[in-house]
Amino acid sequence: MAVNENNKLKLLWFDHSYHKKTMSTNFLKEILEKRFNVSVFWDDYWKGGEPLPVSEINKYDYVFFFQTLLPFYKLKQIKAKIIWVPMFDGEQLSDKYWYCLSSLSIKIISFSEYLHKKCMEFNIASLPLKYYLPPAFSEDIPKTGRHYFFWYRGSLRFSNIKTFIDSQKIDSFVYRSAPDPYFKEETFSKEDIVKYKLQIIRDTKFESKEKYLELLKKSNIYIAPRTIEGIGISFLEAMALGMVVVAYNNGTMNEYIKHNYNGYLFDSKNYHIDFDNIDVVLKNSRTIAQNGWIKWEKDKDIICDFIINSNIKKAQISKTYFFLYSTLQGLETNLRRIIKRNIIKLTGFIKNKPS
Repeated sequence: MAVNENNKLKLLWFDHSYHKKTMSTNFLKEILEKRFNVSVFWDDYWKGGEPLPVSEINKYDYVFFFQTLLPFYKLKQIKAKIIWVPMFDGEQLSDKYWYCLSSLSIKIISFSEYLHKKCMEFNIASLPLKYYLPPAFSEDIPKTGRHYFFWYRGSLRFSNIKTFIDSQKIDSFVYRSAPDPYFKEETFSKEDIVKYKLQIIRDTKFESKEKYLELLKKSNIYIAPRTIEGIGISFLEAMALGMVVVAYNNGTMNEYIKHNYNGYLFDSKNYHIDFDNIDVVLKNSRTIAQNGWIKWEKDKDIICDFIINSNIKKAQISKTYFFLYSTLQGLETNLRRIIKRNIIKLTGFIKNKPS
């Protein structure tokens, strides 16, 4: 039955502006649009942008923060009901932060087991979820040999991953260079390019998502690009295609992957990976991807109910403690914005300065 748009509650989607480019949060926004009249604000704080006035936020019934969250002193001024999706790869939050957060009227959607446990520790309402993409196991993926795909984003470098790759057993190696903001592209020696059979693809060469997936399907081993993830859409995409995933042993990768069972994990102390059981690992990976998608399809239906139901937990803490912490946090936030804005201005001046 169609829902009258005029009868929907108003929700402000407040998101990190980098996701406007990646579109990696669209899956969740589309779920909310079925029950809410959704407006979008792309937050440019991370590059020194201006904040959205609280008065604008208060025009909505709900405000849904994805990753980014305002300082406590501003959250206290918000009359709209607050929902937050923190990311595991966001700022490392202290117990003092969680303690103050527990005194606010807020609900949290946790795409990380660690973050959900933190919410439980501080008695904050949390909905634990595990996102999976619909399985689309491709017949184009090589069934034999070792065909690697690595997407360089910055935190994990080629020098880190080549230590567990046997150069004598490489059939092909696609290296996609598309670094995150503030990271530079890598350079390679001619020796490494030949030794590891590197096919280096710059991001500008991809005309569409389809072109990227077409290239991805030429490999059967996907090396996850980062040492830490918020959700990990890129490696979940590879799992959904039927690839074996190799990832750094950290969240959220190690919440989806069990080493030597449905993928491979490594870290700075242990770079040894034995791919001899890759056929069994691949079979297990596909089973988990299939079952994970089935569970996600059921779990996603309770997200809107979790938001609407008024079961908010709110702790009573010292007003003085909260005031002091939130004041210092607010000063730090404003100082960061000023510094970032000046760095961007200086960078732009240097780039545009006549030679």
